[in-house]
Amino acid sequence: ILQTKKQEYFYPPAIRNKCVVLKNTIGQEFFREPYEGEREKVIVSVGTLTRNKNHHMLIKAFGRLKPTHPEWRLVIFGEGIELKHQKTQVMGLGLRDSVYFPGNLDNIADRIYKAGAYVLSSEKEGIPSSLIEAMALGLPCVVTDCPCGGVVELVKDGVNGLVTPVNDAVRLEKTLLRVMDNPGFARSLGK
Repeated sequence: ILQTKKQEYFYPPAIRNKCVVLKNTIGQEFFREPYEGEREKVIVSVGTLTRNKNHHMLIKAFGRLKPTHPEWRLVIFGEGIELKHQKTQVMGLGLRDSVYFPGNLDNIADRIYKAGAYVLSSEKEGIPSSLIEAMALGLPCVVTDCPCGGVVELVKDGVNGLVTPVNDAVRLEKTLLRVMDNPGFARSLGK
């Protein structure tokens, strides 16, 4: 059982013939009408704080945007072994009052519902539940083009989200800027 069709190609042909793709499901709390008001100037990310989730790249890109967009905040939900390193990075970039790590919280749907954007900055992913949840809520989504193809099976660049290369902080910065500076465009991505 695999999460994506592209994962089949990691296996020999004899196994590929036996593979079945089974996508992730999400909780009922994520099925609601998309938020129609003015979105908060908040970028959110939800996931375990590990190197693979590449939050350090997201923090770097956000830090470069902060001088021209001082009203924006970055909130990274989750816990993990990289928390200390990420907090150190935030302090080093002078972002202490702009980047928050609330940990694992209940009612995540309520907490991200009005966000200006959701970002998945991972180096590798299958079919990320947090992305499916953000899309179900109608958030504008910015994602990296991870190997295994699961993310781009969900997000079509410029149609229902924006896709940026893995490990490219400069491109992520430019992509985030498109969402931050164009609320109408961002709203269209969330639909």
